[in-house]
Amino acid sequence: MTPDNIPPVPPKIITADGIAMAIISPNEVLAVKGTSVAMGSIFSPPESWYIPCGRVPAGSFALFRSNEDKVELVTDMVGSRTVWYVQTPDLFLASTSQRAIVYFLESFDQNEEACWWMLSSGMLGPGFAWDRRIRSIPPNSCLVLDRKSWNIHLGTEKTVCLAPQPSGDNHQLELESEIEALIGDLDFDDEKWILALSGGFDSRMLLLSFLQSGRKSNA
Repeated sequence: MTPDNIPPVPPKIITADGIAMAIISPNEVLAVKGTSVAMGSIFSPPESWYIPCGRVPAGSFALFRSNEDKVELVTDMVGSRTVWYVQTPDLFLASTSQRAIVYFLESFDQNEEACWWMLSSGMLGPGFAWDRRIRSIPPNSCLVLDRKSWNIHLGTEKTVCLAPQPSGDNHQLELESEIEALIGDLDFDDEKWILALSGGFDSRMLLLSFLQSGRKSNA
């Protein structure tokens, strides 16, 4: 499925302590340590971000972290990336891709409810997957698998937004400040990445923030 003018990036495979992890299209931005990975971005991560049941960092991510005792799956406050999982007597599979899970299950059990939802609304429906065995983790949640007892526990925190109501001018200044700080904290090589901009208001604001933060811009 890769275009013939773009060289494919081989997946990154990591195995240790009975855990196998595959990262499709790996890049230098992803945080990886041992058999733990943050798919997305974590902001100012604590040193222990990769340890199961440790402090959950802020960011936009699907967090997979594991050790010899536990496997933990974490979603961010708004569930910006869906984490799917399935547990059998012999396997625990988790991924941001339903297709990957079905591949390793070596079978497919069609979920008719997802089909009806897709036909009527264009989406899978609340928490449904194409395969009836696969489950999704809600936003702002942690699912922990105890590898010894083979039991899982799912905990979900209530998302509460208590944003102040500043004046229009103050709100704009705060938004600009937050965006500039976020861009300044991004850790990647400017020479290896291109940010495609559409020319709309959002793109122009991001471009301005990049220029003000001192990052290189190839506009």
